[in-house]
Amino acid sequence: MISIIYILPHGGKTSPNCVVKNLINSGATKGDFTQVLLLKHKESVIFDKFLTPKSFFNLSRFDVFHTHGFLADLIGFILSFFYSSRIVTTLHSVIEEDLKERFGFVGYFIAKLWLLILSRHDEIIVLNNLQKQLYSRYFNGKVKVIPNGFDVCQVNELSPSVFKLENYGKKVILCHGVVRRIKSFDFILDCFLQSDWLSNNFVFVLVGDGPELDKLKKKYAQLLDEKIFISVGFKSDALQYLRLADFFVMSSFFEGVPISMFEAVACNIPVLCVNEPSFHGLFSESEVFYFSRTTDSFVSLLKKLLILPEVELEHQTKRAFISLQNNFSLEVQYEKYRRVY
Repeated sequence: MISIIYILPHGGKTSPNCVVKNLINSGATKGDFTQVLLLKHKESVIFDKFLTPKSFFNLSRFDVFHTHGFLADLIGFILSFFYSSRIVTTLHSVIEEDLKERFGFVGYFIAKLWLLILSRHDEIIVLNNLQKQLYSRYFNGKVKVIPNGFDVCQVNELSPSVFKLENYGKKVILCHGVVRRIKSFDFILDCFLQSDWLSNNFVFVLVGDGPELDKLKKKYAQLLDEKIFISVGFKSDALQYLRLADFFVMSSFFEGVPISMFEAVACNIPVLCVNEPSFHGLFSESEVFYFSRTTDSFVSLLKKLLILPEVELEHQTKRAFISLQNNFSLEVQYEKYRRVY
């Protein structure tokens, strides 16, 4: 049995916290003892029980401190001077790029401080090979790749979609996620502006909210008016909308682990993915459809898919689904973490 405490900035419903909740559930099936320590706790907490900072001086029973986020990593750095437990962190993004987008020039200095803090951690977990390549320069031998797991059952248990979408007889391209620059949803909309064929045959549905949504709607007001761009905002039941899609597009410059892409695969939606380094190694070209970040490449791929026999499309989505189950299940994820612990 291994005893692990997960140290988190707060207990809200964020991607890192959902990862931790899955790790806790998987740990219980292995007989491991796990607890959560929240540095701050809001009204909405996804954990049934948790410790508070008052417990800082009573953590000797834990074999592993697993920290997530800048503040938690800072606490891990401090605790390393008082406890002999292994200290592990998971970096859920490329922190330099993430902080630069959020805080501008100041983000550069925060990132440098963060890297200094991580120097006392025993293991640095990243989500893909691109991150490993970046951080091995600072933490040689400490960096390991463990992609986030995905619970296929949560999709299988969904009832058929109750939503209806006015698509005017066109095929539906759908994306969902937090609307930030790194998601590059504007690339897809630019393709619609540059290709009459695309506008005549498809609508683009965006499910999500975020700091860039208003700018996006203002910039592409023409497409909104023409009902080519349909923004439905944040939806807690986004997966129900996903079932309305003919194609899902992953357009991001970077994703630690593209959960929305996994959700599309689990729903048996054909996935079109931009050919960026962070997506290499997730799925093969026989499982998802890759394209270059150009209008010609994107449109050419869609033209090809519209004439592709239905059975070939089904075979490709089925191969992607099998790969998702075999490589990104919650059980596989926890076994990899357990070897690190």
